[in-house]
Amino acid sequence: MTGRVQRKAPVTERSWEILKRCYRSSADDDVIERALIMLADADRHLNPDGTIKNGVGGRPTTRRPS
Repeated sequence: MTGRVQRKAPVTERSWEILKRCYRSSADDDVIERALIMLADADRHLNPDGTIKNGVGGRPTTRRPS
């Protein structure tokens, strides 16, 4: 069985206001998913087919020190 996993990301008051004012007819989860995909694409972490890049220019293979 495939289905959506329900994970709730913390949403700030400002983000909530944007969701409610700008995306009234869309489900909150759908809008957040679109935003995350657009952010990853803008940061060049995705291949043209939408899969996550590996290696140079893609997903880091090691964690950065804090």
